[in-house]
Amino acid sequence: MTSCWTVILWAFLFFLIIAVTLSILPILIQQILLASFVEKNAAAIQTGMLTMMMLLITRSLADYGGHYLMRKAGNRLCMQLNCALFDKLLNLPHQYYQNLNKHHAIDTVLISIKQTSRSTVQIITILVRNTLIVISLVLCLAWLDQNFALLVLLLIPFAIIMLQIVQNQEDVKSHTHAPAVNKLTSHLQRSIENYRLIRLYGGQQQECKRLKNDAQSIQNNDMQQINYIAFVATLCQLVMILIVVAITYLITQQILKGAFTLEQTGAFITALLLLITPIRRLASIPQALQVAQKYLEQVFSLLDQHTVSDDS
Repeated sequence: MTSCWTVILWAFLFFLIIAVTLSILPILIQQILLASFVEKNAAAIQTGMLTMMMLLITRSLADYGGHYLMRKAGNRLCMQLNCALFDKLLNLPHQYYQNLNKHHAIDTVLISIKQTSRSTVQIITILVRNTLIVISLVLCLAWLDQNFALLVLLLIPFAIIMLQIVQNQEDVKSHTHAPAVNKLTSHLQRSIENYRLIRLYGGQQQECKRLKNDAQSIQNNDMQQINYIAFVATLCQLVMILIVVAITYLITQQILKGAFTLEQTGAFITALLLLITPIRRLASIPQALQVAQKYLEQVFSLLDQHTVSDDS
């Protein structure tokens, strides 16, 4: 694991470069607007545009380097887990091999190890990369105006929570009616298997009525769940809209008071727009953790098996 963390630390430097370059962009926008509308300085505009181009190129190269190193760390983690799996398989008790096909399929475990490594690297990448971007942009806002930066910092957790609630509602919808659907499928299968007895005793209409009632009940529950999810999603969107309106109102008030100039306003808007994507990605981490948990359980259910030396 030491080699994996070493590669991740190098990738951390590339993600830090990405965060720094993005935090410089609002300040650069401020200087370009100042040169365009106030100073009327063509040379400063050209210098600012060239600097922005260099920052975007640096950001793209750092993004490629960071993802390359994280993929390399994922490959190393996968190899280390495979070695641990092979070592465990060679030291398991004899009884396990007799029931291997019943308890575990080796190909399934190997696929789970690959998916576990990929999911782990993905989660670390999302967390580290976007956290650094959010911190750097908040520091940029603090350099422009500390009070406004404090307000944005307080609103960021609310935005993440709202996005997570919407995503969790979608996950609940996909799992809520699985038992009811399985029950209906099992009932329908039994009816097909016993169709001769049903016809012999004239129970076609009764059986059809029961199946229709079960299907209607599932449909009604599904509609209730969809309406509830739509209501929660609308409520979360309303909260997000209120946040945007509040920030816009505060910026407008500061402009009317003369506290914000045109170039400062452009820098604020640029920083806020750059915050949208990392906040959405941070909100998706719990969903990624749920996907990774399934593969982790499959891997460690085998790695936690007692070896021969432990049993003896």
